[in-house]
Amino acid sequence: MKSSWRWDSDEEFRANTNPQHINPVRHVWNYERLYSFAQCAREMYKDLAELRDANEQLAQALEATSRRGDLSDVHEIALDVCHHGEKILLFQKRLALSDSAYGFLTSKDAIEHAEHHPNHKASYIDFEYLRRDAEILIQGFLELERADVEFLVKNLDLPDEIEREFRMARDLFSVGFDDGGLFVVGRGLEAVARRIVLERGVQIRARSGDEPASEANLHDVVEAMGRLRWKDDGSRFTSKEHIRSLQWLREVRNGTAHSHDGTDVQPREFAPVVATAANKVWLLHDSNRSRELQDGTIIKNWSM
Repeated sequence: MKSSWRWDSDEEFRANTNPQHINPVRHVWNYERLYSFAQCAREMYKDLAELRDANEQLAQALEATSRRGDLSDVHEIALDVCHHGEKILLFQKRLALSDSAYGFLTSKDAIEHAEHHPNHKASYIDFEYLRRDAEILIQGFLELERADVEFLVKNLDLPDEIEREFRMARDLFSVGFDDGGLFVVGRGLEAVARRIVLERGVQIRARSGDEPASEANLHDVVEAMGRLRWKDDGSRFTSKEHIRSLQWLREVRNGTAHSHDGTDVQPREFAPVVATAANKVWLLHDSNRSRELQDGTIIKNWSM
């Protein structure tokens, strides 16, 4: 399981960022094999701080230099901005592929073009564009962090021990382990389903006699929920469509546990769907605790 922060290969990194301001070595190959993920994250945050400092120096140098003045000092600082920006993108593929990186990738290429063409010199406006786009890149990274704080968990209303699963999934997504995050989200959905049938005292009829539904496999847990009806009016506890959706979610969740055997979904897009479904079915149960359920043949005399 790889993090979506990591590039798949040096070729992919070069194709998407055109690095010219860091040494032309096999960066992706090296950092994936020689450094732990924690070490890579440490290097990335170090470069983020150095990029911010270099970009502030660039802003100050531009302010102190007229458009027709000597730009040699500005040029040296701009090279540092390009260097640290490329290093961040080396360690953060998700940021590199975002709109926040587009301007920086264009601006640094303009500086690089001037480096290799003696008849062309980077202009004041080239440096100003680089400063602006580097700031957008920094803010884009910070916005990814801010958005990840609330990802999955913002609107959940679950028991703390169950919601903890979704917080763990949020943490995995926040560092790019999307497949693992989706698997844990599915584990949260399973915890909700089992908790409901446990609290409702739902049984599954087997040859050896009735058994607690909470101890069955997840497929049977969901099917047991699909048979439940409110005792007072005979209406379904949850719709057939919802049960089909839960089973599909279960299959996708199971797919993430087997290499090359998962359903083709985007984990970051799909995980909120799972979290919302889990929250919805829990609130349905929790807000109707005074109502009894039956499964069509065996009445469940359940109450708090």
